[in-house]
Amino acid sequence: METKEKISKYRKILEKSKKNREFSLTQTTLEKLIELEPNNKEIKFELCHYLFVNDNIIKSKKLLEDLLKVDPNNIEYLKFYATQNDILKNPKKAVEIYKKIISLSPEDIFSYINIAKMYNFLGDYKKIIHYSEQGLKIDDKNIIIYNNLAAGLMYQEKFLEAFEYVKKIEILDNMNHSAISLGTYLIEQLGINHKFKFINSPMNYIREFKINNKDNDNFLKDLVKYIGKISNKVWEPRNKSTHKGFQTKDNLFSNNKNDYEIKNIAEIIKSSVKSYLTIFNKSNDYFIKKFPDSVTLKGWSVTLKNSGYQSSHNHPAGWISGVMYIQVPKDLKNDEGKIEFSTHGYDMPIIKSNISTKLFTPEEGKLLLFPSSIYHRTIPFKSNDDRISIAFDIIPKIN
Repeated sequence: METKEKISKYRKILEKSKKNREFSLTQTTLEKLIELEPNNKEIKFELCHYLFVNDNIIKSKKLLEDLLKVDPNNIEYLKFYATQNDILKNPKKAVEIYKKIISLSPEDIFSYINIAKMYNFLGDYKKIIHYSEQGLKIDDKNIIIYNNLAAGLMYQEKFLEAFEYVKKIEILDNMNHSAISLGTYLIEQLGINHKFKFINSPMNYIREFKINNKDNDNFLKDLVKYIGKISNKVWEPRNKSTHKGFQTKDNLFSNNKNDYEIKNIAEIIKSSVKSYLTIFNKSNDYFIKKFPDSVTLKGWSVTLKNSGYQSSHNHPAGWISGVMYIQVPKDLKNDEGKIEFSTHGYDMPIIKSNISTKLFTPEEGKLLLFPSSIYHRTIPFKSNDDRISIAFDIIPKIN
């Protein structure tokens, strides 16, 4: 077969594999195309992305560095290079790259947003404020930049100034979850009276449900076995809150949607959400009144080992979040292994110590639902038994 015919063949395979989201096949096909077209920069850059998606991050980075040697001022290459360094926890290098992008393209709002994120990792809050203010000169309605600016001011303990930007975010988007998380905390710390349209007193929206599965008495035991067989579990995944434990990489409710166990869990969650919305149907908060007509379910399993825990975090992409407990170690002491909800998260500075918190004890067969904006963490535990749960988000579908 001649080279042109081979290229045509592989391009057809590539088109189909991309359409079907077959990431491994796409990567392999791109690698074969590069053998046939070694100088094709477009194919090489696309391969960088699929190597990255398939967790071959170092190989992706090396290939991209080769591309940058040939074309050092390519903005798209530089943006992806900065993202790679972010994932590899090299924020100083990412800052250097974003500065270069800004010098080449001063109107690139993406870089102002992300350089602020890098400075957040580095704890340089003055730089967060500086680049956010520069970004607002380009786009004075950019909600992410307002969020970055509010966070930078808050970490400098300029709570009142930070809250003024939270209010600006609410004007632009009264259902912005990041602003609600930060705003709820600032209200409590400042002792001021402010009512958000989206949600007030989010801690009151936490509810427990008990799983009833009459069809299968061994439902939870079967789930433990099922989760144990899932192959794409990652130990302490990058940029996630799981410590000393495994977390599945992909969405259980899309990748495993045809499995009986996942179908069953999805039905349990849908039923619980329906009950949850009924419980609060008299609420005037948009959180309930404007619950999306069309949603998608994203979930992952978390298996915590001895001394495992999840650090403080929230789920800004979700509307309602939840956790279903599949296996809980016996004889835990005091608050070990409990889930703690709080208005405070991510090591935010504290003015007043009277922070609202709520503790819930995990039990096998229990399901918790709560607003995605609430900060929560798992308290470390000592046990040779695993603590296994399925966490999930109810996410609005974007039309």
